[in-house]
Parts: sequence; C-alpha cells; structure tokens
Amino acid sequence: MIYILEQIALAPITFSLTLLNIIIFLILTIKNFPVESVSFNYDKIASGLELWRCFTCTFSHFSIIHILFNIGSFWSYRYLEVLIYLSNNNGNHTFHSVMEFFKIIYLLMIGSTGLVFLTYFCFIKFLKWEQYRHVNVIGFSGVVFGIMTLAVIKNGIASTGSLFFGLNVPMLIIPFMSLFLTQLLVPQASFVGHLSGILIAFLIHFNAFIWMIDIVFIIFFVLTCLIMILTFVKRFGFVQRLLERIPFVGRRNSSSSSSSSSTVRDGVLQQV
Repeated sequence: MIYILEQIALAPITFSLTLLNIIIFLILTIKNFPVESVSFNYDKIASGLELWRCFTCTFSHFSIIHILFNIGSFWSYRYLEVLIYLSNNNGNHTFHSVMEFFKIIYLLMIGSTGLVFLTYFCFIKFLKWEQYRHVNVIGFSGVVFGIMTLAVIKNGIASTGSLFFGLNVPMLIIPFMSLFLTQLLVPQASFVGHLSGILIAFLIHFNAFIWMIDIVFIIFFVLTCLIMILTFVKRFGFVQRLLERIPFVGRRNSSSSSSSSSTVRDGVLQQV
C-alpha cells in the first residue's frame, strides 16, 4: 500500500487520468450508454458540429479488456511523468513541471483526434470512401501510443532495445512495430488512431510545439473546454449558429445527414 501511494505521489496526473478512465467506464457500463453517443464520428462532428466528441471518445471504453489494456499500459509509462519532473526541477512538483506533462497529454489527445479527422476527410474527399463518415472510434490508446513513443525516444532514437523474444531493434521503430502487432492481434483496432498518437509524439519530441508556453497552453486549454461544453449544451443556440458559419468540408444537407447511422450496426466500431 505504501508503495502504491508513493507511485501516486510521483505521478499524480497519470494516476488521475487512469482513475478518470475507470470512472467513465463504470458510468457508461452501469447506465448502459450506447457507443455512438460518445464515440468519435466524422459525420456527426463535421455535419452536426458535435465537437465534444473529441473529448468523450478518448475516455470512453465499452470492453473490460480494452480498458484494462489501455490503463495498464498507460500506468506502466508513469515514469515519463517522473522524468519530466526531474528534468524541470529535480523531481519537485512545480507548477511548470505539472503543466509540461499535462500539456503533453492535451496535445496527444487533441492532436491525435485532429489527425484522425483530417485523415478521414482525405479518405472521404479524395478517395470517395464514404464508409468513413460512419466509423465510430473510442478509446485512450491514441494517447497511450503517444506516451509510449515519447518514453521510447527518451532512451535515445539511435539506441536499440529489446522488444519481442529478446530481439534487439532500433528504438525508433519500436512504436511502429507495436502498432502493427496490435493491428494484427486486434483487427478492429483503429490503425489511424494509434498512428496519429505516434506522429504527434514525434512532433512533440522535435519541439513543434515549443511556442506553447504555460500561459499559451492554459489559454488553448480553456478555449478548448469552452468550445466542447458550449457545443454539448444545445441551449446555446448562438454558439451553434456561430459554428455553422465555419465551412466544414464534408457537411451535407439535412436530408442526406438524416440517413446517417444512428447505431453501431450501421457503421463501424473501432477501438483505440
């Protein structure tokens, strides 16, 4: 028990997000929420402006195996949070060090979801794969793959590490090997969602978001929360009218959107 409390104290954000995933899983299970009510769905986000799905899809799980795998993997990489504290202020939990790790989680969550949306847009717009309008994506694995990638990179991109059966492979390709192995073992897993987490992690490592200092991050985070909350609460009609002015590519008219899938049976469920 003392060891567990020590680990919680060392990685409070990792523990809090793990607990949040468990609580949301229990709520969804006990209340018997349908998957499509919280999942990422391109058509509902682009046409219905349901931007809050970018948050709910990340923390939603409907399978005990799915959530155990995700939170188990996420908790196993808690040392990344500790390393960030060590690199910032000798392991002390300062405001800046906590913001640094929280910023990583935010970027992985919003960035990976954004890449999934952009990828589906390209599938629909240029390849005419209309089925991707109705794909339902849920799960925390996009963030988990991103955290795993950052943890691997911390050991040095040029170094080698043991992956499977003692095989030594370059650290750089370990996330991608894990990606393909996951896809092989779990065909319904979202390849795009997992890959997006990996790509965002590389962008973070190569300082693509170095401009996002603490105050800028706080502003972005608050704005993101406000947008998701206001699009979730339907009574804010002026927000809906404001967002409808934005030319979302892929929006269809009401007669077309009324034929979109309302259940997972009509679409495809992918777990990330």
